[in-house]
Amino acid sequence: MEKKIRIGVIGLGMGWYHCDMYKNMPEAKILALCDSDPARLDAGQKAFGAELKFTKYEDMLKVKELDAVAVATPNFLHKPMTIAALEAGKHVMCEKPMALDAAEAQDMVSAAKSAKKNLMIHFNYRYAPECQFLKKYIDSGNLGSIYYAKTGYLRRRGIPGRQWFTRKDQAGAGALFDIGVHALDLALWFLGHPKILSVSGVTYDKFGYKMNSKNWVFDVDDFGSGFIKMEGGKTLYLETSWAANIQDKLYMTLLGDKAGVQRDGGTTTILAEENGELVDVTPASYPPCINAQKEFVDSIIEGREPAASGEQGLVAMKILDAIAKSSKTGKEVTF
Repeated sequence: MEKKIRIGVIGLGMGWYHCDMYKNMPEAKILALCDSDPARLDAGQKAFGAELKFTKYEDMLKVKELDAVAVATPNFLHKPMTIAALEAGKHVMCEKPMALDAAEAQDMVSAAKSAKKNLMIHFNYRYAPECQFLKKYIDSGNLGSIYYAKTGYLRRRGIPGRQWFTRKDQAGAGALFDIGVHALDLALWFLGHPKILSVSGVTYDKFGYKMNSKNWVFDVDDFGSGFIKMEGGKTLYLETSWAANIQDKLYMTLLGDKAGVQRDGGTTTILAEENGELVDVTPASYPPCINAQKEFVDSIIEGREPAASGEQGLVAMKILDAIAKSSKTGKEVTF
C-alpha cells in the first residue's frame, strides 16, 4: 500500500486500548501520543513505538503529517478536542459517550461536515464477533420485521472510582452515558436506526449519593431506564445501572415476526419456528471480524462515511438527553 494512515492518540487511559488495536494494523501507524502524565507518555511511547509525544493536544494537532486522531479523554473534553482536531484537518474517532449533551454532539457533527472529515464514535461493542454475525443475520431478513427490543447493561455495584465519572459537569450523566449508551447503540444498530418519535424515562440516584463528601461529588444517575417509540410501530426498552440490587447483566431481546433473539452476556440464542416446530439455535462459534479501529482506518482509505458515524452518535445523545428530561418533567419527550 502506498501510505499508512498516521494516527495520533489523545489520552492514554482508554487510549491505551486504541493503541493496542492500531499497533499491528498494516494500514495504520501510531505517529503521536498525547497525555498529561509524562510517565504514562513514556510508557506509551515505549510500548507502541510512537515517534512523537506531547503533553498538550494543541501542540500535537500542529503536526501536519497526522491524518487522524483518537480522542480518548473524559467526556467534557470530547467536544473541544474533536472540533480542534477536525479544524486542523484530521479525521476523528471519539470515545463514547459522544459529548456532555446533544447540543455539543451537534456542534461536533457540524464541524465534521464543515471540515469534510470523518467523525466516528467508538461504539466498539458492535465489533464483537457475535454482534457482527447477528447484524448480518438480521439484515438478511431472518427475523422479519423487528417490532420490539429490550436491552440492558446492569451492574449490581460498579460505580467508577474516578471523580470525573460522577460529576455532571464533567461526565454529563452517570450510568446512562457510561454503559447505557453501549446497550442503546447496539439496539438501534440492530433495528436499522429507525426514526425516533418519542422518549419517556426515569433516572435514580439511590446509592451514589452516599459517596458525596467535601472531596467527592456525585450528582449523576446510578440507574436509568427509557421507553423509546420509533417509526413503523417499533419500540425499545432500555435499562442501565451502576448500582442496584440486581445481578450483573448485559442482555438484549429482539422480537421479529419471523424469529427472535435473546442475548445474555456472550450467549446468543435464535428462537424460530420451522415446519410448525419451535426451534432454538445457539451458535457455537462466530467468524472473526474487524475491530472499530480497522473500520475507522478503512473508511478514511476508501473515502466513505464510517460505521458508527457522528450522526448516529448524535441520535443516541438525543435519546439519552430525552430520558433525563422526561425523568425531570414527568412527561414524554417528542421528537
